[in-house]
Amino acid sequence: MTTDQQIHALQKVVRRNVLAWIARILSIISIILLFVFAIEQHPQYLIGGLCTSLIAFSAYHGNPHIKAAVKALDNANIQQLIIKIAVDDESETTKYFLITPTNGTQHWQIAFIPIGWKPVSGEYLADVYYLPTLKWPALVKVENGIIYPRVTPKLV
Repeated sequence: MTTDQQIHALQKVVRRNVLAWIARILSIISIILLFVFAIEQHPQYLIGGLCTSLIAFSAYHGNPHIKAAVKALDNANIQQLIIKIAVDDESETTKYFLITPTNGTQHWQIAFIPIGWKPVSGEYLADVYYLPTLKWPALVKVENGIIYPRVTPKLV
């Protein structure tokens, strides 16, 4: 996917409020499964209820970051900065991190999931989108893709 296609897909997710609907539907399914577990005492209902709760929780907490990324496309202070992408593939799942400079000696470490592209570790020139309401970048656009936080970034 090109960066324009990735941005369009992200805007579509926010416009349709997909993550909020996923969180609501999975929360309802989770409550039903946990209720059935309380009555039937079969462990598969407990496992199903806990799994759907975890996915609903993830969707609920990822939604504000995705909304901020889309908002940043229209209302952001954009800076061109050298950023660092780190790929940690030492465990079963590959983890992607973005390191962006701040005004001081610390840097923001942003965990992200690439959609439609495969990042490679290294330093890149990027457009970094800042919103006045956030301390960290809401969106980062590099040549091959876009990056937005999946969880609240941390200072390192």
